[in-house]
Amino acid sequence: MKKALIIILIIIAVAIFGGLMNSQKNKAQGPTNTQTNNSNNNNPTKSNPSDPIACTMDAKACPDGSYVSRTGPRCEFALCPTTTKVPNSTKTSINKKIQTNGVMITPLKVIEDSRCPVDANCMWAGKFKLQTRIEIGSGVKEVELTQGVATDFMNKKITLTNVMPNADTSNPIAEKDYIFTFEVK
Repeated sequence: MKKALIIILIIIAVAIFGGLMNSQKNKAQGPTNTQTNNSNNNNPTKSNPSDPIACTMDAKACPDGSYVSRTGPRCEFALCPTTTKVPNSTKTSINKKIQTNGVMITPLKVIEDSRCPVDANCMWAGKFKLQTRIEIGSGVKEVELTQGVATDFMNKKITLTNVMPNADTSNPIAEKDYIFTFEVK
C-alpha cells in the first residue's frame, strides 16, 4: 500500500511540474491570435481569416472640426475632408449667389450709384446702394447695403467693400456689368 501511495504522489508531482513548464513556455511565446488585446493595436487580429473584423469605436479629430472613424480591413482612420481656406472677401455680380465664411450673398438690384465718375471733379464722393439677399443657415434677410458700411446679421458683419467698374460720364454701366466685392467677418 505504501508503494501505491508513493507512485500516486510521483504521478501528481510530474503532472504539476509538467503544467508549470507548459505555462512558462506559453508566456515566453507571447499571446496567441485569440489572446491579442487590440486596445493598443490599431490593426485587428483574427484567429480565422473568415472571421469578421470589429474596429475600435474611437474617432480622429480633423483640422476642419469634423471627425472620422476607423474603416476598412485594417481598421485605419478614414481620410479627413480636404480643407481649403475660404477667403473672407469674395467677388460676384447681379443674381450670382456666392458663399463666404458661411454666409450666402446674392446681389439683387442696384438701388443707387451716385459715385463720382473718374472723369469728373466732384464735391461729394457719392454713394452706392445695393439690394442684397443674405442667408445664414435657415436665416434669410434682404437688406440694402451701402458701400463701406457693415451690416450685422446673425453674428456676422457683411460689408460691400468695392464696386467695379468705376463710374464714367461717357460710359453708363449696365447692371449686368457690375462686379461687387463683399467681406464677411
